[in-house]
Amino acid sequence: MRRVARRVRRPAGPVVPRTGLELAALLDSGADPRELLVRRLPAVVRLLPVVQDPAYLDVFCDRVPTLLEGRPAGALREVDAQVRVAYEHVRRGDRAGLEHLLTHEGLKLDPHDASVGPHGPVVHLPGWDEPALDRDAFVLADHQVTLDARVLRVLPVGTGAEVVVWAYLRHVEAPSSARAWAVVGDERTELSVSRDPEVPGLRLGAWRAAYDRSVWRVAVPAGAGPAGLELEVTAGGVSRRGLVERVDQESSAAWTHGTDAFRLGASPAAPVSGPRAVVLDVSGDALTVRVAGALPGQEVALVSPVLTVSALLGADGIAVVPLVADRWGRGARPLPTATYALLLDGEPVRPGHAVDLPLAVETDQLAGWWVRAGEGTALRLTPPRPVESRTMHGHRELRRSYREREVAVDPDVAMFQSYWAESATDSPLAICQELLRQRPSTKAFWGVLDHSVPVPEGTTALVAGSPEWYDVLARARFLVRNTELGAYTRLRPGQVHVQTFHGQVFKTMGTALWRDVRKLPEFVVQHEATTRRSDVWGLITTADPSSDRYYRELYGYRGPVHHHGLPRTDALLAPGADVVRARTRELLGIAPDQVAVLHAATWRDDRTTGVNAAADVQHVSMEALAERLGPGFVVLQRSHGSVARSSVRHGDRPGVVDVTDHPEINDLVLASDVAVLDYSSLRFDYAVTGRPMVFLVPDLEQYREDVRGFLFDFEPTAPGPWVRDLDGLVDALSDLDAVREAHATAYAAFNERFNRWHDGHAAERAVQAMLALPPV
Repeated sequence: MRRVARRVRRPAGPVVPRTGLELAALLDSGADPRELLVRRLPAVVRLLPVVQDPAYLDVFCDRVPTLLEGRPAGALREVDAQVRVAYEHVRRGDRAGLEHLLTHEGLKLDPHDASVGPHGPVVHLPGWDEPALDRDAFVLADHQVTLDARVLRVLPVGTGAEVVVWAYLRHVEAPSSARAWAVVGDERTELSVSRDPEVPGLRLGAWRAAYDRSVWRVAVPAGAGPAGLELEVTAGGVSRRGLVERVDQESSAAWTHGTDAFRLGASPAAPVSGPRAVVLDVSGDALTVRVAGALPGQEVALVSPVLTVSALLGADGIAVVPLVADRWGRGARPLPTATYALLLDGEPVRPGHAVDLPLAVETDQLAGWWVRAGEGTALRLTPPRPVESRTMHGHRELRRSYREREVAVDPDVAMFQSYWAESATDSPLAICQELLRQRPSTKAFWGVLDHSVPVPEGTTALVAGSPEWYDVLARARFLVRNTELGAYTRLRPGQVHVQTFHGQVFKTMGTALWRDVRKLPEFVVQHEATTRRSDVWGLITTADPSSDRYYRELYGYRGPVHHHGLPRTDALLAPGADVVRARTRELLGIAPDQVAVLHAATWRDDRTTGVNAAADVQHVSMEALAERLGPGFVVLQRSHGSVARSSVRHGDRPGVVDVTDHPEINDLVLASDVAVLDYSSLRFDYAVTGRPMVFLVPDLEQYREDVRGFLFDFEPTAPGPWVRDLDGLVDALSDLDAVREAHATAYAAFNERFNRWHDGHAAERAVQAMLALPPV
């Protein structure tokens, strides 16, 4: 099968060798060894975990030690620390250590601890604990230690001002101090500096900055209105100085006093016109907002791609906007994590002079900031974890404590999580409910992104990444997930990771994915398949015994397998399925005589936009489809979870209901009458209902050959008409009786092959398999 490797962005400068032959030619070119080690080979090190040619790593390990002869690590201080540590492994002939460095984020700095050694700041990359490695290899290069600073706000104080600056030395974790100067021409006037307790956290990407070390208040006396503000930060014996040239664009960093204006990084503040927020108060489950320049009865709304909440202004100019909503008939819940623009009758509400942004929001259920958003104001909600876990520094401390903690596993505790904690669904939900039925004494916990996520009755929600979540992660007997555990996870004796996956096998995965599609070197392929995955699986669930071999072959898994159906399908055959169908249709506004079309396309690997996020694929306009089908149809648009994480929503349109954020796909399956699918594993579940499926696959050849590929042929897994455009889709959906008749034989064969064990009792059997495992 033809595969197209992902493109790797090449750095500027000399061409970087990308094969073993090219690398050998470079090393045999007679170039100065120091030039190679300092200028040419650092780019090669960064390609080691992505170049598939096995000769590439062989040549590097065989030839580079000669270049390093007689050169201590300190002689290459201008080289990045990560590269020097790679050199150190090669110098010692430790290929396994080099591979460990490359597969454990050793080319990044942020995930790792830092400290100060005898020769300066050091980063604790993989291998730090090995006494044989030269400590100087871990010393940060001078260019890796930079001053990162920006103005958060400028506040009038008496006749002068205070400039609040977020500033720290990148990649240095040590007690710090700061000095500041007002700069006018060649003259510098030192200013008073004090520490501020503010925690900028992830809002400003303060990954390396310790949460209590990075915000400073600089006192600017009257008349000092500087043309520039110079700041010096000292940490770990290292100082960096520079002009502060950036202003946090989400802040109110502007000060006008008399005829003097102080503003950095932007033009002087323009007079504020239009509606202005003069009070923003979040308490309990409501926002109290006073809007100047508005009229009673106008609508104040918080608007995000996910959700909109609103209230009308009263005669006093105040609106009380609820910060809870019942989105899907599951009861009122706090607003989900998102950025909500503050609008008045659709127009952005500007921050008034008295509103100092960013403004922290902290309640029992919500966390985040009020920020400036363009010309307006927005409420940015984040997962409501404690302050200390909102920086990488604090989060690493939590993870370290979790890994080092010795705790007995509680046989009565189970922890569940689905996808990336956005909902309580899929096979973990079915197993949770069945486990509580079979063993009522179980204390069940759910990892959730925030408090907007409803969890099953009788369970406790824990915000993923919070101290409480790590506590349960350490002591739960069963860890039931449909995605992988984090690389930081440490399984205690007696803990079992039950890996349910999230659908039946079909698309290329495991070693076939990393080797054949992503073109990674073999040592990375094996690491991804085993160390990162199958080594921690204690029990896996598959649809039937024929699926087992894919996990045995492609992940090297040798543990127990429960291969008697996927619990996620039980709800489709439950006695109350008809009730769920009727309730869901009513909630979505589907008339009894309307045909509900569920459109659910999978994500495309070549359209990724970030971690677990991707751009949507829209081969056909769903609005155009609804228009062509007429009022007897309604389209339910279900974008993939990866698309949802990219904050893309299509919204409701005539004849189309956007159900991307609905927490339970089974409800949507039951509410629909036909599905428009592609290569998604949802087709295996949907066939359990016996309802027709239409396959919109205009990119079939490209997807199969260039994008992802399949483990086995697509044709017998798609029992329905294949269409490539809007006309074909309309034709198929307009005569569903003909679709049923034409594909009845293929449909029956499909269910016989893939759904024999899907009888509504898969979770019951899965829980029995869990409880039969050796006790703690």
